[in-house]
Amino acid sequence: MKDKVSAEQMVYDYICSALYDRKLVPGSALVERVICEALHVGRTPVRAAFGRLAAEGYVELVPNRGAFIITGTKEILQDYYRVRTDLEILALQRSINRMDEEDYRCLNEIVQGEADAFKNRDLKTYLDHIGKFYGYMIAKAESPVLLELYTHLYERQRVLLVLYDYFYLEEELDSREAHIRMIRLLREKNLEGLIQELEEHMEHVISRMESMTFRTANISMALSVERK
Repeated sequence: MKDKVSAEQMVYDYICSALYDRKLVPGSALVERVICEALHVGRTPVRAAFGRLAAEGYVELVPNRGAFIITGTKEILQDYYRVRTDLEILALQRSINRMDEEDYRCLNEIVQGEADAFKNRDLKTYLDHIGKFYGYMIAKAESPVLLELYTHLYERQRVLLVLYDYFYLEEELDSREAHIRMIRLLREKNLEGLIQELEEHMEHVISRMESMTFRTANISMALSVERK
């Protein structure tokens, strides 16, 4: 059982790595045989890994056809941003007066982690910190419903960000400065200014959004497994 679990995790990790490195085209097929040969594993752990990725939203399992990387559109991603911003504003209306210096310190630490991830071109860690930054503010609203809605929405949005965000094209991290301004406005208890900053940042992100061009959809190349 331990070997099976390890093999499943290995397949899962390699496919996730290929996704975050932008080596897999949305809609491309994940061929069991090719993955088995590339990673020297059987079909059972490959199928189990596909199931995990499907549950997380990265893969679509089509009966009698196989597994495919999901697809999306710029318009859907933009809608995620707009709805997420509405949730953030609703939460901040409840949470802004509940925040203190410890909260601002925590938020600044998250922003520093965001900047470090960008510097290292680590998309996964970068998206983790983006989610933590807004999730922290929403959690302070002390509304389980709002937090649940945000968490689900960001998880769905994150799937598309892995495939379509312009992260690797950016030379500077615009979001860091926006988030620092948000923390300052939180400290000042300036709700009107904070809402304006959120909306302007959202529109800035949407205006710069574009679909990525991927270099390869070849699963054996994408996994880049070194054979010993």
